Order: sequence, then C-alpha cells, then structure tokens
Amino acid sequence: MKKTFILTLLILLGYSHSYSQSKAPCISGDGKPTAEIVTESIKDAVGIALSTAEVLLDPLDPLAWMELTADVTEAIVDAIETAFTNNAYGNPFHVQINQNLAKEKSGYLWQVNYGSKTQPSWGEDVITIKATPKSGDQARITLHSVDKITWWKGLVKFKKSDDNDWTEIACNYDNVKSVTNSFAFADVNNNYIILSKAKGAGVHTNMYHIVNFDKLDQNYDWSFIWLEDNYGGKYKGSEN
Repeated sequence: MKKTFILTLLILLGYSHSYSQSKAPCISGDGKPTAEIVTESIKDAVGIALSTAEVLLDPLDPLAWMELTADVTEAIVDAIETAFTNNAYGNPFHVQINQNLAKEKSGYLWQVNYGSKTQPSWGEDVITIKATPKSGDQARITLHSVDKITWWKGLVKFKKSDDNDWTEIACNYDNVKSVTNSFAFADVNNNYIILSKAKGAGVHTNMYHIVNFDKLDQNYDWSFIWLEDNYGGKYKGSEN
C-alpha cells in the first residue's frame, strides 16, 4: 500500500504544473522569499502526513490512503502556487538586448550564453526580440509563446526599492499564447524588468534581468517571442 501511495502521489504531482497554470492569469504580489514559502508548505505537508499516521495501522484501507495522498499533494501544489505569488527577486542572469538587431526585419534571435565567447555555455531558452515603430501614442509590449510551448512565461517588473513588490506586465500560459499591453517606459526608472518562466514542478522562476531595458527605444513597440524553453546546445542563427 505504501508503494501505491507513493506512485499515486507522483502521478498527481506530474499534473501539478498544469493545475498551477490553469489558475494563473497575470498577477502581482509581495511577501516572503520563495525558499521560506516552500519550506513552510513542505512542513505543512509533513504535518498532514503525521496527523494521519493512524492510516498506517490499517494498510488495507484504500480510501484512507487516497485521502492522505490528496491532502499531501494539495499541500505541495500549494507550495507551487504560492511560490511565485510571494516571490522575491531571486537570482536571474543579467542580460542586455541588442537594439540594432532587434530593429532588423527578422528581429533579434537571442539565446543566453552563460559562459564566454571562447567557452560558451548556451541556455535552454531561445527568444526572438523584435522592435517595430510604435503604432500608438504609447509603446506596447508583446509576449508570445509558439504553439509547442505550454508552460507559463512572464515579463515581470520588480520594484527596485522592494524586490518582493512585483507585477506581471504580460504572461502566457496553457492556451494563452500571446498578450500585448501598453507600457510606460517611465516605470523602468523604479523597476527591474525580468523574463520569467515556469520550471521544475511548475514553479515560476525569474530567469533574465534585462539590465538595459531603460535604454530601449521608446518610439518602438517591443515583442518577445519564446521559441524554445528546453533547447540543448546552440540554436542555429541565435546571438547573445
């Protein structure tokens, strides 16, 4: 019965990222760092398991085991849900956008290099960054994910004075593949702009801090098109 419990728990956790994303329109929040939240939630899960220890005395009661599995799984999924809702700035990699390449017709095919020019270490994300003359009075920001990408992606601003205070500028998840919003570049003076994504178990993770976002041409609309989120090696034609 213990094996059944563990197997059922793993199956349920395997679906936890889609559960998380189906509830995840663009949001904002402030609060505790992720590590603290996850630690507390795991403690809650352990507490649930201990409080139902009497189940161990009746290993042939499948209903009791199913209820225990559901309770523990719910507590762990809650950790996933809450982690980014109250997430701190974290430790994203600092990157810069090449504006000249972004303004070219095909855009800027970007892939982070964690290494050096002589010893590159290519990241798993490939994003086309494109700048086009703005169509309205205010610049617009678009975040788009290609069809094969279903996990959550976000463009998030974090307040410089309090990196637990953040707002999602745009986000993609499940069948929401493209979001466009107006953007006031004056916000960059007080905020960091970061590309984020759901990673292991669906936890939203701050990936790339765009350090020159305040230098982007305000007379252009800016698009971020997520092409790959788990690519291995150098993507043909990409530049850092």
